[in-house]
Amino acid sequence: MKERIEQAVRSLRGLALGEAYGRRRSRTGDGERGADAGPRPQEGSWPWGDGTATALSVLSCLAEHGRTDQEHLAADLAADGQDGEEPHSSGAAVRVAPLGAYFADDLGRVPAEAARCAVVTHTRPEAVAGAVAVALAAALAAAGGDRTAPGRPSFLDQVSERLEPSEVRSGLRRAARLPASTAPEQAARALGGGADLSAPGTVPFALWCAAEGLDDTGGTLRRAVAGTRFPDAASAIAGGVAAARSGVAGVPQGWRQACADLPAWVEALSPAR
Repeated sequence: MKERIEQAVRSLRGLALGEAYGRRRSRTGDGERGADAGPRPQEGSWPWGDGTATALSVLSCLAEHGRTDQEHLAADLAADGQDGEEPHSSGAAVRVAPLGAYFADDLGRVPAEAARCAVVTHTRPEAVAGAVAVALAAALAAAGGDRTAPGRPSFLDQVSERLEPSEVRSGLRRAARLPASTAPEQAARALGGGADLSAPGTVPFALWCAAEGLDDTGGTLRRAVAGTRFPDAASAIAGGVAAARSGVAGVPQGWRQACADLPAWVEALSPAR
């Protein structure tokens, strides 16, 4: 269980950094260079948001029960004011990467656990499909950490072939077939880019961002913020998936310092290295 928790926390750190970086981009309108431009950001000056808060609830549930305990998760989410449902929302997909990383050694279990996690607040099929896709991507990323990273087409095909028919699966198949020269802005236009906050419009683009370079969490986040004006959800998802494999150690130090701290109990579960 210790290794599972460490993998989940590694993913959560990428998710939180991705959300914080995306929120900064939404507020400032910075371009692709984003956090690389201008003066060094102050420590803790980039707050993460609801996506990280709900992912913390998922991690707490896993740490206590070793599975998706829906009563525990529902109580935690309700306490944080996250108990409503939005049509086709990407909210369930945003919080689930740490769960996928946790079950990286039991890939067959991931879809059911992710679906159980999603339906606590998001019962519509596309919202559930988005959560399952992200969890599978994080599990595959974490499981392959000691091998050469797969190319984007191979990685996204491995995710989509494990999904039931859905708009999310169709989007992932399009993402796998985009030309290698595709820029983030072009990918966002082709895949949705997260502008409508739906799972079909967010998950394929977010996983394209991660799959373009699973060994480079910083590059993953740069792609996510370059592709869309409102990248919070996409950059959180992409960061959670990439960090499940490579962590955040390679991300610029200034970004890591600028991101608001996670709660102390997370550090107690798995101290940052």
